[in-house]
Order: sequence, then C-alpha cells, then structure tokens
Amino acid sequence: MLLLLIGCETDQGLFVYTDDMAVTDTSAPASPEDTSQPDDTPPPDDTQDTDDEQVAPPRAPRAGELVISELMVNPVGVSDETGEWVELYSAASVELDLSGLRLGDDGVDDAEVALIDPIVSPGELIVLCASASSNGGVSCQGTYLYQSFGGGFALSNSEDEVVVIAADGTVVDAIQYSEGFSVAGQSLGVAPGCLDASANDTASCWCAQSGALSSGDVGNPGSWNDGC
Repeated sequence: MLLLLIGCETDQGLFVYTDDMAVTDTSAPASPEDTSQPDDTPPPDDTQDTDDEQVAPPRAPRAGELVISELMVNPVGVSDETGEWVELYSAASVELDLSGLRLGDDGVDDAEVALIDPIVSPGELIVLCASASSNGGVSCQGTYLYQSFGGGFALSNSEDEVVVIAADGTVVDAIQYSEGFSVAGQSLGVAPGCLDASANDTASCWCAQSGALSSGDVGNPGSWNDGC
C-alpha cells in the first residue's frame, strides 16, 4: 500500500495529512487525565465503637479494694439491734460486684449481706446496717442479720474484730479494736488521709464523727469523714 504524507506548517503547529485524510496533531503531547476532581467518598466514622473499647464487667473485690471506713458500735438513740452499721469505701479502680459479701469476726460471727444493688463504683461509700428501718435515720445500701452469738453479725461495745469477706472467701479488709474504742452515741470513722486497708489498722486514724442523725446520735454514714 502506498501512503502519501503531506505536511504543512501553520500557526497552530505541524499537521500531517495521510491519503485517507486522517489528521494527527504533533505539536504537543496529549493532556494528562485530570485527577483533581473532588472525592465524594465519606470519611471513616471515628465514633464507632470497637471491641477493644468494651468496658470490663464488674468483678468480685480483691484484698484491699474495700476499706472499713466507719462504724456505729454503740448507738444510744436506738437499740444496737437496729442502730449498728458498718461503712465501706471502694478503693478499687474498677466497678466491683459485691454479690455474696459477708461480715464476720475472728470468732463466731458470719453473716451474708443483702444488698440493694451489688455493683459499686470506684470511690463509692456504702453503708451496711443491722436494720433498714428504725436505725436512727441512716440510709442503707445493704443489711445483715444482727445476732451476737453466731449465725449473724454484731459489734461488741468493748473489743471485737470486723472482717469483710468476698464471696470466694477472700478477706478484703479486717480491723481489730480494743476496750475504750467505742463512744456511746457516736460513730468512729477513719480520717480521709487513712482510707487504705493498711492505714485503717492504726488506732490514731480513727476518731469520733460529728454529723447529726435524726435519732440524736452522731455520725457520717455515706458521707466523707471528719479529720482526726
């Protein structure tokens, strides 16, 4: 096949004509494809939860994660049977499940606590009472059977022990007090700087509290204690 090439120069460049009249512009390369068009793809959603962000469920307390923080040993405005109570502070960094929690001593006392809500948050104070009513105006988060000769729990006015026991048998906290510790009509509380399962073993960390109760007794159940 004979291909006839004829070229001519114009002010638009050099054009080459073939015998079949096809036209090719050799003045410049073809423009590249424009890739600057906006991307309509939506950005990823950073607010979506992932499995790694799931919060661990509440667990049973370990040793030292509950601190005995206040005791009403010898109420006067109401009877011991209805007016005794134990306050606990959660020193844990996670939510705790107190299901099956027990109060005991080194002798015969051992009573399971009936809790309104067994889940306790970090830094929370809970009050466990011998009675939920006729107790001198105390708001209780749990109750236990008051009984001083075994099968329950009671606080001696002279000397005694308080042992907090988890459902699996772990001793979470324990204290011992001696003759002269209790004050008639006043609770004994741990100073804020001693809210620790070791520091609350020290007698100087405990002192009588000053909050007024409706029975005429004095204490700070469910509130931060006075300094000592």
